[in-house]
Amino acid sequence: MNKMSSVYGFAVASMTMGFIVGCSDAGNANNEMSSSDKLSDAAISPQNTDAAAPSQNTDAATTPQNTDASTAPQKTEVAASIPQCAIGSFNPLPGYNAALWVDAHFFASGSTACTTYYSGTNYAVVWNGNYHGYDVLGGMGLSDINKNVDSINPNASGWHHHQFASTNTGQGIFTLYGRGKTSGLEWYIVDDWFGPKPNGRGAQYLKGSIEVDGDTYDVYEFIGTLNGSNAPFHQWWSIRRTARTSGIVSYAKHYEKWRGLGMPNELMREVRFIVEANGPVGQGKL
Repeated sequence: MNKMSSVYGFAVASMTMGFIVGCSDAGNANNEMSSSDKLSDAAISPQNTDAAAPSQNTDAATTPQNTDASTAPQKTEVAASIPQCAIGSFNPLPGYNAALWVDAHFFASGSTACTTYYSGTNYAVVWNGNYHGYDVLGGMGLSDINKNVDSINPNASGWHHHQFASTNTGQGIFTLYGRGKTSGLEWYIVDDWFGPKPNGRGAQYLKGSIEVDGDTYDVYEFIGTLNGSNAPFHQWWSIRRTARTSGIVSYAKHYEKWRGLGMPNELMREVRFIVEANGPVGQGKL
């Protein structure tokens, strides 16, 4: 196939997300959570979005359970947008952070990308990559968590609802993503994808599986080296066997599984729902 004529798109007709957690002190139901514990369950239904074909094999969205003084998500009108069209992040509302990252050649090539925040927990990512091999990542979630893995509440979870449509070229994932603060550790809990199904960088890194949130996730550990050094670079992956467009992601359960397989008690920096896309020349919208 002529690579210059191959294009792919990624569109989300509606996107809502949030985070919930039990009290840090299980013995005190009224214990006030710190700023790093305050995980919102607010959500909106985006307005004026582009129509997109729904994905197959979706799970019906559910109202999060085991929340602290939480209520069912409320619908909110979309307010004025806030775009972020350069590498970096911003805080659109207390406790949440929206971010955009691209590879080193992306903007120099004339490619464009933006993460745009609307209201509640609604955001969009739009990109146009004009060279083969580009990589773009954008999303929204919690930053500056500053908690070790073992101190995360065992009921901690996130939830999302989205739809996407894509052509049959390029590849990308919709995932709950996290990053460590003291090492190069990254982790992915992949709920959906377009193009080839991700495989945690190869079957040779398969470590086991976990039954959680209504399906089996295959667990991988990838070990490489950081660019320009011999420092080890670790990634932990949990990849859902059946793609879905909505549901609860009990990320603390994945932490527990990964720790049992050797993941260190890392100081966590962030937890966010993102899309990461790469491949041949193409453009897309989340």
